[in-house]
Order: sequence, then C-alpha cells, then structure tokens
Amino acid sequence: MTTRGEWATEVLAALGNRNPDAATVNFLASWSVCEFGQDVKKAARFNPLATKHELPGATNYNSVGVKDYPDPATGIQATIRTIKNGHYPHIVEGLTTNKPEVALNHTELGIWGTGGGCVERIYKNNDSRMLTLPSYDPAIPGGSEAVSTPITIDADTGKPRDASADASSLNPAITSAVDAIETAVDPSVLLARVLMGGIGAIMIGVAGILIIRTYVPTKQIVKTIAAVA
Repeated sequence: MTTRGEWATEVLAALGNRNPDAATVNFLASWSVCEFGQDVKKAARFNPLATKHELPGATNYNSVGVKDYPDPATGIQATIRTIKNGHYPHIVEGLTTNKPEVALNHTELGIWGTGGGCVERIYKNNDSRMLTLPSYDPAIPGGSEAVSTPITIDADTGKPRDASADASSLNPAITSAVDAIETAVDPSVLLARVLMGGIGAIMIGVAGILIIRTYVPTKQIVKTIAAVA
C-alpha cells in the first residue's frame, strides 16, 4: 500500500464497498490530502484522516488527541469505526454506494474537523489517487520517515503545488523577464549606465566640434556666434 488510492480502496472495502468507482476512491484520497497535505513529516502515523479513535497500541500524535497507530490495519480499523460512529450518515452512504457527491457533505466534514471547502476543491480539481501515501516501514530507506514528494495545497485552487519548485522550473520567458528587472534595479548597473551616458554625450560633443572646425572656416564660426549674440 503505497498510494493514497490504494489506501482509500482498502478503507472502502472495510466499509463494505468492494467495487468502488474511480470518483469515490479519488474523493477519499483527496480528503486525506486535506488533513496533512503531502508534507509527510507532519503526517500522523498510519492515520491519513487524523482520527482520534482509541485502539490498542495507539499513541497521541498531538495535543488534541489525533492518534499515531502501530500499523496500517489498526489505522484503517480506527478510521472505519470513526466514520461509522453515527455522526456521518451522508459520508457513509456516499462512500458505500459510489456517490461521492453525497459524501461531500460540508456539515459532516465540518464535524470531522477537515471542513468541506478543501475537500471539494481538491476532489473536483485533481486526481489524488496516485499521490504517495506516508509510509513508516522501517525497511524503507529513511526509517520511520515517509517516502513522498512534499506538496503544498494552493488555498485558492485546492490544487497540489510542488513546494520544491524554484525559479529554474518557471517558463523561460518569465525567468528572463525577472532577470531583466533584477538587473535594471541593480545600483552598480545603474551607475555604470549613467557614467556611460555622460561619456557618450561628451564624445558626441567633441566629435561635433572637430567636424565644425574641419569643414567651416574659423572666421565664419566667429561671425555666426556674433550674429546669434
């Protein structure tokens, strides 16, 4: 079980839905993204939906009682017991009958603590099934840290956004424009341009004088200056 889609499929099977459609799996996977994002170092152990259900081997993940579970099976059992505790009838109905639009109940998702807004945005804008699931298998390099790519969630669109993206991944035209702006406001560059502009003006003036001295008689220049004066 390495992806959120695989985890969601196992949860749905435990709920009684052994033939979930893609939309229902995606809904549950998207819901899990809203709990911890994809920052695996912040995720509760084997608890993608941040349940607080007490089971043997569970320990506190945080001060409000979200649990770390000792293994995936215990985590799924706790998730199922929480979903079926009587407070989430629409979520249960939607997940067991492949009707994610019914499960997308803002009131019940609010009672859970996730809130319906984030779930709706991610579910409707993304396919979260292939996002990696936090893994705490000691056999995986890195020990208890999960193996995944850190992702943050855009608050406006609900779409996962690669937190490691930098300027090198931007459109080349945008990068060039940013470089040009940075160069334009560099004080050393501005000073050099001012000096070069002044030198250029002096050189043009000297060249003009030389041309006049070459092709116009000196007496004519004196007469012209006198006439203007």
